[in-house]
Amino acid sequence: MVKMGRPKGKLPEQLEERAIMPEEAERFLLACRKLTTRPKANRMWHLYFRILWETGIRCGEALKIEKKDLVPGAILIHRAKKRAAQPPDRFPIQVWLEAELRAWATEQKGRLFPVSYAGVYWAFRKAALASNIRAHLTPHSFRHGFAFNVQRQSPGSSAEVVAELQRLLGHSRRELTERYTKPTMESLKERIARIKF
Repeated sequence: MVKMGRPKGKLPEQLEERAIMPEEAERFLLACRKLTTRPKANRMWHLYFRILWETGIRCGEALKIEKKDLVPGAILIHRAKKRAAQPPDRFPIQVWLEAELRAWATEQKGRLFPVSYAGVYWAFRKAALASNIRAHLTPHSFRHGFAFNVQRQSPGSSAEVVAELQRLLGHSRRELTERYTKPTMESLKERIARIKF
């Protein structure tokens, strides 16, 4: 099995990775339901990308999830950037996602998503084309999109939200989290649309 990671090096400025927006994610997840001629594979891809969208975990962390990592109300995440001796993080998930994961886990033997990085990138490209998403996105864009959603919908000060996101995303330094919470043109447009003049 050939493993393929993200492209190395910095992307050119015009191709800088960005957050996937909610309407794009909705179209993308619908496209995942029709990726192949095999319903079970389509179900797996839909669930895999939905986990990325609803939790903000890294692609590799989602690939490592096993049956035993499903605990009531949460998933145990084996952080890609942690030392092996450290215990997994407990990541809270919503009720309907937990129900779908449990149903899917009954059909699996070990890992919930027995695919490689190459498979993830293949499915991502195919779903992005099918959902007519033209901007430069990668599977990691779901992580940025999760941070964007949390920031946009969370009450409280910006500092509190960044601190919560830092914990959720498993970042060791605040500066890493702040990269994910830079205002985007979409968030600025949304903020201005809510202002009454």
